[in-house]
Amino acid sequence: MAHKEAQQELRSCCRLYGPPGMWDLVVQEQAAARTRQRKVLEEAAEARDKLFWMLSVAAAVVFFIIGSSLMIWGLNEAVNG
Repeated sequence: MAHKEAQQELRSCCRLYGPPGMWDLVVQEQAAARTRQRKVLEEAAEARDKLFWMLSVAAAVVFFIIGSSLMIWGLNEAVNG
């Protein structure tokens, strides 16, 4: 509720004390700010997804190397042991 009241107060001040069209400029700037914020959030999500993908690939490579090494060691123990 406080947000709506603050918005109405800003609209009233812009129309009473500002030049003609000031409220329209305020509305345009608010829309541009929301667009910028959405773009920043999308870029952050994309970076987070890329990091998660790289960590997943790195973990898969490590598990593959460890598993292969253990299989080779086990085969060596079975044959020579």
